[in-house]
Amino acid sequence: MTPLFSLLAIASWSCAGPNVALQLYDAKQWDLVKSASVAWGDQAAPSSVLLLKSKRPAGRSGVGDPLQPVDLLVVRDGAVVYRFLPTSPKTSAEPQSVFFVKDTEKNGIGVQDVTNDGKPEIVFYSGYNGASRDVSVMHVLGYDPAHKAWRELKKFGRSYGSGPVVDFDWLALGGSTYGIEAESVEFLPDDPLSCNVCPKFYEYRVYRWEEGGKGGRSCFALLGTFNSEQAVEDPIAGNRPFILDSLKKLHIAGRRARPCP
Repeated sequence: MTPLFSLLAIASWSCAGPNVALQLYDAKQWDLVKSASVAWGDQAAPSSVLLLKSKRPAGRSGVGDPLQPVDLLVVRDGAVVYRFLPTSPKTSAEPQSVFFVKDTEKNGIGVQDVTNDGKPEIVFYSGYNGASRDVSVMHVLGYDPAHKAWRELKKFGRSYGSGPVVDFDWLALGGSTYGIEAESVEFLPDDPLSCNVCPKFYEYRVYRWEEGGKGGRSCFALLGTFNSEQAVEDPIAGNRPFILDSLKKLHIAGRRARPCP
């Protein structure tokens, strides 16, 4: 039986010369959902980024529906230099957020500079569907030139359903990119706690990439927090003018981020 995470290397040729097309996954086990290319300063040619969805379930949601793992490969010079899912996820008391969810399909692969250094990062999603709460995780991958390798810089979460709503998005201001994390803090007084679609008040946390300097640690550090002045249904898109105004105050004030933990 072919292993779920087996690799194949198949070269094809065209009349125009060697045109190497590498199939670095088993097409009987995986579907290619999205692909992209990303170039970094020391690379002679762009790397390929492949977002995959397993054809075989490897877990169950909170209501018993099958869940398929998601994988992401970064391929450089015909070799896999980063792999998200090295082994098959196993059902446990602590569900792993490694499955293909709505945010995975909706957002695909993001290639954008979120560390404000002019060089791109890779962003993609995985998650888990619970019985009454869905969770998705944004993975931010950055290139480490010292080790010539991609690594995960940070995970940011989104969650919907019973309990607090958590959302996350990037906003640009003054030539810098900020991470905006929103978490609901209360419902309107006349709304039941079970209302998942009612407008809510939110606390916003602002993150910015900070370089550690000599001997220091680089990270997405917390720049500041603020609370919404009105209840909204969509915590970021529905409150964008207020968020940008609050962000300008932090930016203009030259607020220093908290040290990396």
